Amino acid sequence: MIKTLFKHISKYYNDTFILAIAGVVIGVLVGIIDAAFGLGLNACTAIRTKYFWYLIWFLPLGGVFIWFIYHQFGKSVANGMKMVFHVGLGKNTKLPIRMVPLSVIGTWTTHLFGGSAGREGVAVQIGAAVSNNIGRLVDKTIDIENSRKMFLITGMAAGFSGLFCTPLAAIFFALEVLVAGKLEYHALIPATVASISAAFTSRALGLRKFH
Repeated sequence: MIKTLFKHISKYYNDTFILAIAGVVIGVLVGIIDAAFGLGLNACTAIRTKYFWYLIWFLPLGGVFIWFIYHQFGKSVANGMKMVFHVGLGKNTKLPIRMVPLSVIGTWTTHLFGGSAGREGVAVQIGAAVSNNIGRLVDKTIDIENSRKMFLITGMAAGFSGLFCTPLAAIFFALEVLVAGKLEYHALIPATVASISAAFTSRALGLRKFH
C-alpha cells in the first residue's frame, strides 16, 4: 500500500513537472508571437493615424482581402473563438495552427484601414492554438484527466498575458473564461508558468502595455 501511494505521489509530481516545463515552452512561443503581433499593431496604428484620410477609402478592399484569405486558407478556422470554446467544452479536440497567422493578418489589415477589431480575442486564439498543438504532443507522456482543457487554459493565459503584459489578470481570466463563475484550479500551475513566461518574453522583445 505504501509502495502504491509513493508511486502515485511520484507520478503526480512527475506530471506536474512536465506541465510546468510545457508551460514555459508555451509561454515563450506565445510571447514571441504576441510581441510580433503587438508591434505590428502599433505600426499599423501609427500608419493609419498619419494617413487616415488616404487609407479609410480602402477599408472595403481590406474586408474583401480578409474574406479571401479565410475563404482560401481558413475555412476550418473561420469560427475563431467559437472553436476555442468548443475545444474547452469537449465538442472538438483540435485547433489548427493556421488560426494564428490568419487571425493576426486579419487584425492587422482591419486596424491599418480604420476598421474596428479587438485584440483580446486574437491574443487568446494565438495562445489556444499554440498550446493545443503542443498539448497533443505532451498528452502522450502524462496521464491527467482533462489535459486538453488544461493546455487550452494554459495557452489562453499565455496569449492574454503576452500581449497585455498583465500575467496575474491573464491567469484568472483563463481559469474562469470557459465557464463563468467556475475556476479551473487544476490548470493553475501551467497557466501561471505560461502567463509569466509570455509576459517576460514579449517585454524582452520590446512590446509594452497598450493604453
